[in-house]
Amino acid sequence: MMNKPNEKYNQTTTNERFTAVSNIAENIKDFRLSKGISQKVLADAVGVSQKAVDYWERGVNEPKATYILRLANFFDVSCDELLGRNPF
Repeated sequence: MMNKPNEKYNQTTTNERFTAVSNIAENIKDFRLSKGISQKVLADAVGVSQKAVDYWERGVNEPKATYILRLANFFDVSCDELLGRNPF
């Protein structure tokens, strides 16, 4: 007999993923707006299309690790801060 996956664990993992995506999406937009720049200016600065920035900010897609680093450097924040991670 096959074991059922732990539904509580799966739900928690899904919720945590949604929260992480929401945090980075909101943070990218907040940092961009605080600098007073357009999505196009940010896109050019990190080497992606304006549509990619739009998707990141709406939580449709997540930036890859290389772009997280570029974004953090551009905004002069840590990757943890960009990702919305609480300090330990």
